[in-house]
Amino acid sequence: MIRSLTRFCLISFIITFLNIFALSWRELKSQIESKYKEFSTSIKDLTIIMEVENKSLKEIEPLESKIFIKGEKYRMETKINIAQEASFPIWENIKNIYIFDGKELWIINSITGKQKISIEDWSAYQNLLNWWKNVIEDLKITGSEKIGDRICYILENKDKEEASKKIWIDQKEHTLIQIEEKDKETTKILNSNFKKIKNWEVPYTTEVFVNGELMLKNTIKSLEINKNLSDELFDVDKAERESKINIQDLMDKIKIEN
Repeated sequence: MIRSLTRFCLISFIITFLNIFALSWRELKSQIESKYKEFSTSIKDLTIIMEVENKSLKEIEPLESKIFIKGEKYRMETKINIAQEASFPIWENIKNIYIFDGKELWIINSITGKQKISIEDWSAYQNLLNWWKNVIEDLKITGSEKIGDRICYILENKDKEEASKKIWIDQKEHTLIQIEEKDKETTKILNSNFKKIKNWEVPYTTEVFVNGELMLKNTIKSLEINKNLSDELFDVDKAERESKINIQDLMDKIKIEN
């Protein structure tokens, strides 16, 4: 009886092991897209309020970010929380706005205006509705590992000699759990505290570690769906006009307050 049970467990392990390595990233990606296709069509837009803590700058209070997602379009607003002690209320209106209009990524600053940036260079961008589209193609499934209480596929780009990348994806929910990149430093991004929206899991906590030290923590405070967001939110020129601060007005205000 014990021998039969041992043999059964061994066979089950071998089958599972072979199935993991038989699966390619392209096939897994197709499964992810298929599973959440209905969700992506039923969720027209997302509005998220997020708290951002920069652990490397302990003197800076947590910032609040607003994120708007509509299809492929993405907008994040973050107020610049500086110079409050100097009693310059004008600073309260200064913020950075990131907008992906479906084709290009822009950063808009209330003072300096808009500037186009590379989406590959901005690690903060991650569309919750289709994160897998930004995952590089030259990954291979190399095994499985338990992260917390989740059994994950491990994906790696082993062809890289110096820099390397590993990704952990939940085998059951097909959710992105962890990313690890090694170059001159080791950077790890860990998603946790998942909550379900229909058939989709959203990480309410995202932590960024550099060489094992926690550097950044993002926490979702509220999330709303289907608020009928206007396309104007993702209009780069309109956002620049509305957020722009007149430098002369700023200088005049500083003179008056002094």
